[in-house]
Amino acid sequence: MRKTVWLVLGALLSTTLISCGKTTGVQFTYADVNPTPILGEGTNPESYDYNSIIVNKIDGLRSDFAMGVDASMILKVEESGGVYYNQAGVEQDVFQIMADQGVNFFRVRIWNNPFDKYGSGYGGGDVNTDRAIEMALRAKAAGMNVMVDLHYSDFWADPDTQTMPRKWATYDAEELVTAVQTFTTEVLSQFKTSGITVDAIQIGNEINGGMMWPLGKIDWADPAPGYDYLSRLLKAGIAGAKAVNSKIYTVIHLANGGSKDEFNDFFTAIEARNVPYDIIGASYYPYYHRSLEALQANLDNVATKFKKPVIIAEMSYGFTTK
Repeated sequence: MRKTVWLVLGALLSTTLISCGKTTGVQFTYADVNPTPILGEGTNPESYDYNSIIVNKIDGLRSDFAMGVDASMILKVEESGGVYYNQAGVEQDVFQIMADQGVNFFRVRIWNNPFDKYGSGYGGGDVNTDRAIEMALRAKAAGMNVMVDLHYSDFWADPDTQTMPRKWATYDAEELVTAVQTFTTEVLSQFKTSGITVDAIQIGNEINGGMMWPLGKIDWADPAPGYDYLSRLLKAGIAGAKAVNSKIYTVIHLANGGSKDEFNDFFTAIEARNVPYDIIGASYYPYYHRSLEALQANLDNVATKFKKPVIIAEMSYGFTTK
């Protein structure tokens, strides 16, 4: 039984690459492809007034502005019988649909091992490296860039949950640093072997309070030791990524994009510890993360102070607030 799936661009990715102050030399390039449409047999008999929901492109953006979608659920949706239709109501490869509408970046999360001992997935798309590559190949074929989001966990990592991967649960502090570097290299090497150049990589996901708890957790009563160790983990991940592709852009990603003080304190701490990252990433969920003006003030501040481009790595907005 097929299910109609409307493409909702949730968890959007965009770069503002703010120009106030001089930022480091990050410049995205995109493949110029014109693929043959991959069409299915299905057609959608329903009709909709798309003019009421179309978002018009903003003029004056940088030529390399990243307009992306975290589409990590695509494979699971299709495995569950979902079908995507283009605006003409014809079944089509969803990555082509997105690319035709201006999406130029595919962001995909990767968990270390999102399956239990019986082989059942935990949910959220069950995205390990193999499944991420399967989707990334389609994204690249449609002309998109790829950003990998390593959670360094077997399931969701966020400010409230940074669970150590089961395989690493018995590691000590030194072993964990080595594991982060090795795992990062292994993941990107698999992409490279599959013919995929990964353009950007997140070293952790929403790591406001650290990562891979308890070892990598920041104790806010005495944060300095936590930042010391977190910086070692970040350096290991960055080194693991650059070992595969010296030109890959590395992203340090925090939640709460409207909090100027939180971002300022965090990036001041890791800059003081010489973490060699390339891009500052932020999540911005308006319902939780304050006003758009607060987001702008935060991004202006970190872009100017730390001379880094900024990227909205996650955002979505409710259809209604009722």
